[in-house]
Amino acid sequence: MAGIAHDLLDQGYPFLMEKPMGINAPEVEAVAAKAARLDAFVAVPLAQRYTPFATRARELLAVGRFGPLSHIYVRLNRPGPARYQTWDCAWMLDPAEAGGGCLRNLGPHGLDMFLHLTGEEAQVTGAQLSRRAHERPVEDYASVMLRSASGILGTIEVGNGFPRDGTRSSPPARATRPSQTPTSPRRLSPHARCARPLAARRGASDLSHNEYVFRRPKRSG
Repeated sequence: MAGIAHDLLDQGYPFLMEKPMGINAPEVEAVAAKAARLDAFVAVPLAQRYTPFATRARELLAVGRFGPLSHIYVRLNRPGPARYQTWDCAWMLDPAEAGGGCLRNLGPHGLDMFLHLTGEEAQVTGAQLSRRAHERPVEDYASVMLRSASGILGTIEVGNGFPRDGTRSSPPARATRPSQTPTSPRRLSPHARCARPLAARRGASDLSHNEYVFRRPKRSG
């Protein structure tokens, strides 16, 4: 995919490309750097930011209905890996070809939602992956912790454990007191969405059943 992206850039074509635009961060960052240097239009579809949840959350944030935003939690849980063979997409389970499992497939949507709602750069402060549920070469569960420039915390949880066809997505946002600053961060930028947040992802679309949970903070007193 990265090779195709470079060819399109070299020929001067604007394009929209599904993920992964590369199977690792350096591949995608090279495409992003060339696009910036050529002032070219290059985009990746991040449809979650156009859902009713994201639209309503942005409206409430804009008018200060949340008060100080403390943390954002995004969960994306989709069915197991058997569907990829059914769809003749077995390459999705090959780390050499796909670059990873649910984190590279679903994770970019959660990362983008966090950047979209906060409007700030963010740092990855921790992550963990597991292959225990399906015992395939790629991960079937992952969680990532974030911290924005102003201290908003984020948790992105993704997996392929949904027990039937369809998906379940629940990104609640809460406003409470933030905790202490973690160490060893890695920066993410809301203005460089075809670089690190989208590295190594190529996803078959399965949006037949999305659910969004929106939670407002309880009033004290």
